[in-house]
Amino acid sequence: MTIAIIGAGAVGCWMASELSAAGADVTVVARGEALRAVRERGVRADGVDVPVAVATHAYEVEASAIVLATKATGAPLTEILDGTTAPIVMTQNSVEAPQLIAAVVGQERTVPGVVRGYFHHVGPAEVTTHGGPGSFTMGPGAPTLARALESTGITVTVRDDELVDVWEKAMFVEPCGALGLIADADLGVLRTTYRESLTDFITEVHNAGIGGGVPIPEDAVARTLAFADAMPASSTTSMQRDQMAGLTGEFDAQVGAVIREAERHGVAVPLHRLAYALIAGR
Repeated sequence: MTIAIIGAGAVGCWMASELSAAGADVTVVARGEALRAVRERGVRADGVDVPVAVATHAYEVEASAIVLATKATGAPLTEILDGTTAPIVMTQNSVEAPQLIAAVVGQERTVPGVVRGYFHHVGPAEVTTHGGPGSFTMGPGAPTLARALESTGITVTVRDDELVDVWEKAMFVEPCGALGLIADADLGVLRTTYRESLTDFITEVHNAGIGGGVPIPEDAVARTLAFADAMPASSTTSMQRDQMAGLTGEFDAQVGAVIREAERHGVAVPLHRLAYALIAGR
């Protein structure tokens, strides 16, 4: 059956191109300029056009799995997911995304997922890749998608404790984005000049997750720093780039979400509160 991918941004185009090139039946759900681009030449990944089917609404597709590849969850999820029946696989960099999706489609249809890699959305339905793992981890609720991904260049892992991975990714991408905005710096500067502050930001995310009952391993902070040390020095996060371009949706979905989760469980996150006030006030 078909795999539907909602969104023709960086992650959506990357995943659609890999799946289609591997022979999977893929339909991209898009609108506006992205819709026109996909109709005319498919999705474009690293300069290569990959033909895929296209639709304007997810309910038009008889899908075995639906990948929600919109950047943030501030969109009207009820409207986006209305009329669908397949499992919804998330890709958002937000610790709130699983519960927001579950509130619309139910826990049984919500499949947490984590993308790792550096992808830049450079035009309508067009992505360029810039290194990183090129991996996707996901919960066990969408076996058709997992099997299809195994035939691609994407490293796929299915894990029962996927919420742990959602939080562990947040421990990397959210502090790098927030501190990167405050310092106006890339990862190479954050992990050297601002290493102590980066560590403190990461620790706050870790503590917020633990406070909410997510069993994040004790060595997660050290592993996150080691991962940061292994990534390209010029790396920046999509939230950081978007915020600098005046696109604010992902900022609250990441930084705001950590603050709200910490508040919910009585965990102090003073650096995040300061970062939110500084960045949102610009």
